[in-house]
Amino acid sequence: MSNVPNGVFRILTSPFDGEQLCLTNSGGDDLTLLPPGGEGQSFEAQATSDGYAIHLASHVFPARYLSYQGAPDAPRDGAILRLQVSEFPPCNWHVAIAPGFTFRLAANGSDLAMGIAPIQIHPPRLHLSRESALGWVFELVKVE
Repeated sequence: MSNVPNGVFRILTSPFDGEQLCLTNSGGDDLTLLPPGGEGQSFEAQATSDGYAIHLASHVFPARYLSYQGAPDAPRDGAILRLQVSEFPPCNWHVAIAPGFTFRLAANGSDLAMGIAPIQIHPPRLHLSRESALGWVFELVKVE
């Protein structure tokens, strides 16, 4: 487990990857990357016995958790799983220290990690894959 404390964060791409973008839910289930400063960019991370549960930091019930479509142990080589927000059950995430003072977000029990989907679309969509994992910065907004 990493040293990410329980709290509310903006989850950003590494500044070493070019323009720093923020994980964003702008309504619906999709997650995208947009410049910091918009709605749907605060996520609450809570350590669990099996990783981290990460959900939108809003007072909406039920909570909307960072999750993915499909099973992380099912995809073939080169396959990707679409990232989304969804209600119960929460997915647990493995958050590990990565190069450049960043963190790697991976599906628990899998080598699939969060990265930008290979489709050329704006704003960029996010997927879990083996090939396109990014380092992520957790910018603390509020300690829980």
